[in-house]
Amino acid sequence: MRRQALQQDARKLLPSKAAGKEKAPATPVAKAVKAAPTFRSRHYDPEQETAPKSEIRLLEPHILSTRLKKLSDAGKVEDAIFMLKNAPLDAQNTQVWNTMIWETLKVGRYSLAYQLFVDVSGLYITKVSD
Repeated sequence: MRRQALQQDARKLLPSKAAGKEKAPATPVAKAVKAAPTFRSRHYDPEQETAPKSEIRLLEPHILSTRLKKLSDAGKVEDAIFMLKNAPLDAQNTQVWNTMIWETLKVGRYSLAYQLFVDVSGLYITKVSD
């Protein structure tokens, strides 16, 4: 019923085929139909749509690795190691630790690189209890 009434009101707004005829006066319902945006689906109601919640983006290993490289290139190797050790465990993987070891070797801090190697091998090796 409502759809038919809206269609009839919309027909009144269309210009007549005869050139000399005047336009039909716009009714309040027809103005509302004109102002409302049209959607492909009859079932879509933008008022029911909820705004997406801002999802927390987790730190990914490749992003952490890039940050560590930038810090190391700037000469802040200690800060890079601090960042790595305090990063979430999801972001720490073997490749990231290898990147940090490589960066310490490039700077010439061999004992620190060996210490990082020992730290990372302790993380990924599980001890077998007797």
